[in-house]
Parts: sequence; structure tokens; C-alpha cells
Amino acid sequence: MKIVVSTGSPRKNENSAYLANQFIKGAHEAGHNILRFDCALKK
Repeated sequence: MKIVVSTGSPRKNENSAYLANQFIKGAHEAGHNILRFDCALKK
């Protein structure tokens, strides 16, 4: 399955980023394809 993870926090190493990373890690281990998009870091 393809999964898009969209984050909105501009702080790279805070709680939201940690939770997103843990979700991505688990989904990747389960065999899914992950695309992460950090909205706050794009113009």
C-alpha cells in the first residue's frame, strides 16, 4: 500500500516529528511504501 504522511510542524525534532517517524517506521516494516511531505518546510 502507498501511504502519504503529511506533517505541518516547522520544528523538525519535536513531538509531531517523532510520532510521524514512528508511524513511518512501523508502516515501512509492514511492507508499505511511504512518502513523507513536510508542509511547513516547503514554500
